[in-house]
Amino acid sequence: MTRTLPKICRPLTKLGLLRGQAGFSLLEVVIAALLVAVGVLGLSMMYSTGQALVQAQGTNRVALQLAQQRIEQIRAGGFGVQALADNREETAFAAIASNPGYERTTIITGVCPNDFATAWANAGDCAPAQAAVEAKRVVVTVRANNGGALGTTDPQTQPVVMQLILVRR
Repeated sequence: MTRTLPKICRPLTKLGLLRGQAGFSLLEVVIAALLVAVGVLGLSMMYSTGQALVQAQGTNRVALQLAQQRIEQIRAGGFGVQALADNREETAFAAIASNPGYERTTIITGVCPNDFATAWANAGDCAPAQAAVEAKRVVVTVRANNGGALGTTDPQTQPVVMQLILVRR
């Protein structure tokens, strides 16, 4: 009993590609199964990594919204007093009561009104000399906690840092 190849494969026998081969060997089937398994494993790794990135971006969006909310609170309060230490300042990371799992700082420093990069420390630092603080730089930093424990940040997320310059009118 002789086996014949399908009509579509007969031209390949003239090239010597399928001569004497009527089917797949067990070794070829195992190799094909391994290639498919590697492909499926790669796809599953891609989906799990993508899910972790989507989760981290959601956390970053919440942190950004909390930082923006704090900036708007400071802006709504106006310039405040013309002396430093502003009572709205939070110098150490503290938990945000309305959002467990996040913590923030709010640093308020005096700057020269004509050069925001120059810190104001006393009346002679700015040109022309300012007797009191005329401009303030507000820096709000919000970060996500890892599991809600204070001080342990989530390695998948970046802290959000926003700045605001307040100038007295």
